[in-house]
Amino acid sequence: VELARLDTLVRKLMEEVSGLRTRAHRAEAEVAEARSKGGTLAGPELLQVRQRIVDLERENQELRSRLVNAREHMSAVSTRLVFLEDRNEKAG
Repeated sequence: VELARLDTLVRKLMEEVSGLRTRAHRAEAEVAEARSKGGTLAGPELLQVRQRIVDLERENQELRSRLVNAREHMSAVSTRLVFLEDRNEKAG
């Protein structure tokens, strides 16, 4: 049960990371396109882009933290499973 919950959590985190990567690539492409046309971002557009970058960086850090916690939890569950398997083999 714990392993299934952990697996689900890791899958969701990976989906979120993938979504953030997609959005970051899209934002980078938009900026590159604007620059290639000789345009620059100014005023409200520049502020929106900067705020979006800050938001994405914060989300990225939160996801990294969640991944670290999930890995630690997975390691603990794995260690417990190994212990239980060893104990079961010795008892049987």
